[in-house]
Amino acid sequence: MSKDAVIRRGQAADRLLKDEAARKAFDTVVEDLQAEWLRTRPDDTATREGCYRMVHAVQLVVAKLEAWRASGVMEEHAAEQQARDARGEASFH
Repeated sequence: MSKDAVIRRGQAADRLLKDEAARKAFDTVVEDLQAEWLRTRPDDTATREGCYRMVHAVQLVVAKLEAWRASGVMEEHAAEQQARDARGEASFH
């Protein structure tokens, strides 16, 4: 994947993670699944395991978005540093 594509994907992930409706949707899905888990009978392991898997899947999606955002930020900083280096500017971190 090109550096520009990584940056664009990171920016898109950042927008999703900052979007109130998207965050609320992720949080509500997890809350609903936890409530479903609490309503299960003690012998209903299949439903509880299903809830666990779905909560874990939502968490994986959020983690992937966070990783994409971080990769995009790193590529942006690297591109900015390359541009400064090409112009002969000193950088201070």
